[in-house]
Amino acid sequence: MRRDHAITGFPEQWTKLWSWYVISVSLILLTAGVAKSIGIQQSAAFLSKPNSIITLFSNRHLFWGISSLEIGLGALLLTRVLTLLEKMKTIFWISSQFAIYRIGLWLISEPEPCKCFGDLFRWIGASDDFIRAITIVSLMYMLIPSGMFLVFSLTKAFNKKFGGTA
Repeated sequence: MRRDHAITGFPEQWTKLWSWYVISVSLILLTAGVAKSIGIQQSAAFLSKPNSIITLFSNRHLFWGISSLEIGLGALLLTRVLTLLEKMKTIFWISSQFAIYRIGLWLISEPEPCKCFGDLFRWIGASDDFIRAITIVSLMYMLIPSGMFLVFSLTKAFNKKFGGTA
């Protein structure tokens, strides 16, 4: 915790809050990754079709890669290997990639809701509108705070280096 406080320059109570945020994002990534991994095992026809955005891969292969990445990053975020700043950079990077993919789905007017969480919400009987809402809220939850954290950290670092006020 002290190392994170020294690197970010945030007060220690803020560093604790951000650390809880990282844990919650990690749980989102782990849930999404595991749900996708379970969904890959099904024999749904859409899994064999090329992905709507990344047509080089079938949905099954893309989901396999993304679920592995989500599980790996989710686990990494729970370790002490990375500093808080590195964890926030990781969260911003992965969530920005998800945002680009979602924008692509929107641009091609994909009728199906995003399978960000595999079929987890279908298993509990959720409507397409609910699935769209929860996936967008999850994405914004990961993207906006991590982006704000990075902007604040960079501003503090810039001001410290060049003599401004932070």
